[in-house]
Amino acid sequence: MQSNIGKRLAAVDKHVRDKAVASLRTWLGGQADMSDVDCLKLWRALFYCYWLSDKPAIQEELASNLASMIHALPAGPVRVRFLAAFWKTMISEWHGLDKYRLDKFYKLFRFMHFEAFRLLSQTAWEEETLDQYIEMMMEGPLNSKDVKVPDSLRFHTIEVFIDILEATVAEPVPPQIITTLLMPFIVMMAENPTKGVFERIRTEVFGKLMEIVDREIATTDEDSNESADAVEEDDDDDDQQVVLKTSKLQIYFPEILGILFEIASHPNTRDVNRKRMYALVKEIKDRYAIDLLDGQSDDEDDEESDDGMGSAVYLSDMLDDNYVPMAAGKGMKRGHDENDEDAEEEEIVSGSDDDNDGWESADDMDGLDGLDESDDDEAPELVPEAELDDESEDDEASPAPEKDPPGQAREQTSPTITMRARGK
Repeated sequence: MQSNIGKRLAAVDKHVRDKAVASLRTWLGGQADMSDVDCLKLWRALFYCYWLSDKPAIQEELASNLASMIHALPAGPVRVRFLAAFWKTMISEWHGLDKYRLDKFYKLFRFMHFEAFRLLSQTAWEEETLDQYIEMMMEGPLNSKDVKVPDSLRFHTIEVFIDILEATVAEPVPPQIITTLLMPFIVMMAENPTKGVFERIRTEVFGKLMEIVDREIATTDEDSNESADAVEEDDDDDDQQVVLKTSKLQIYFPEILGILFEIASHPNTRDVNRKRMYALVKEIKDRYAIDLLDGQSDDEDDEESDDGMGSAVYLSDMLDDNYVPMAAGKGMKRGHDENDEDAEEEEIVSGSDDDNDGWESADDMDGLDGLDESDDDEAPELVPEAELDDESEDDEASPAPEKDPPGQAREQTSPTITMRARGK
């Protein structure tokens, strides 16, 4: 019996939804060329599928199941498109959520971050995939200026980012990768007009990085005559480079502070944000006795020093009126001028498409129109979760693959992470 997959994913009957999710996971394995529009339509159906779930155990199982679907897709750009469609859908639908469902969607967000970091780790932080991820985050929950992005999504992403990253990875993350992952936050500190966003980044991102450094320093043997106090010394220079050798997140503060300083000094950075960024640079610099000019050449053509550990990349040549850096050694086209704030934003594609005929069945899926806006009479009735019937068929969760929650470290064998300096 053929049925529309979109309507099955959003069915009130839990057993119907479970079968649709299982069929969808199998089908995704052959969808290497799934378009952005199809990804958006799929996530609109999955949004209602998760919306209808109740009881914490059911929600956690489904959140883990939906987030892990990214690994069911073939390797390649389609996986990042799948992630981007998720965040676009959450941004589009966020204001329609009632207060009873906010916490369970935050839980889904944490699982999505967890699986995204697993994906990046499994690719050994491959450069192209990492750049696509950074661009996706800067256009999604870490967009610095788009008024369509709710601050609650920004705040939640800022709060959990470092914690989930540290809990997910099993192998040390090279310092240049850490610096690249921080780029959306640094750009947001320069662009976002809200003091609350800046302070949240300062405490929840850079504050946690400093806590990691302090924790590593505190656990070293202070009586050791060797450099075992979380500081690596350059054999060619007398300068000290703060790079953690034992932490899973290998933090290289000279590079981070160099980029912070360069973006803060850019003429298009907001004046009030510039002062705050300088204060943050000074705080970290004084705390760890870092020379900000370490590795910086007087030659303007020399963009980075060669210290063998991903030296500070100074981006002044790249920071013209049209560019801000997307990753260490790279730039991404973004209008940084405040006069462009009212420019037309790219419209978020909705989940409906009247010209699409839809998927016939779970075994023969060509598209997805089960939640077309024209079919409002068949869409599930959205009622506050507090009023859902406790006697629903959701009482027993279906068996699901065992997943480690985002708050716990995963024991897994990750590919060897290649040490490389980005931008070289």
